[in-house]
Amino acid sequence: MKKIIFAGVAVLYLLSCIEETEKKHSSALSKKNALRDKYKASITENPGAEKLYKMHCTGCHPAPSELGLPVPSKLTPAPRDFIRDGFKYGDSITEIERNIREGVPGTAMPGFDKNLKPAEIKALANFVRSMHSLYAFDVRGY
Repeated sequence: MKKIIFAGVAVLYLLSCIEETEKKHSSALSKKNALRDKYKASITENPGAEKLYKMHCTGCHPAPSELGLPVPSKLTPAPRDFIRDGFKYGDSITEIERNIREGVPGTAMPGFDKNLKPAEIKALANFVRSMHSLYAFDVRGY
C-alpha cells in the first residue's frame, strides 16, 4: 500500500514538474516572439537601418547573421560582438546613439557624427539594440 501511495505521489510530482517546464517554455517562447516582433518592427520603422549597419558597422562588428560567432580582429580592444560581449558603454538607445555619434575613446570605434545624420544614428541605434535583444535570446536564451 505504501508503495502505491509513494508511486502516486511521485507521478503527481513529475506531472507538476512537466507542467512547470511547459509554462517556462511557453513564457520563453512568448518572450522570444515579442523580441522577434520588436526586431521586425525596428526594421520596418527604420527601413535603412540594416543597410546602414552593413555599410558602416560590419567592417568591424559581425553581420547580423554572424552574431554570437567568434570575431577575428587585429584591433585592440576587439570590436564588440553585441551578443557575446553585450554593450560595455551602455545599452540604452541614448547611450548607443552617443557611442555611434562620438565613438568610444581608447578603442577603434570612431564617431560617425560627420558621416551620418542624427536620424540615421537614431535608426542605427534602435536597430543595434533590437538586433541584440533578439539574437541574445536566440544564443543565450534571455
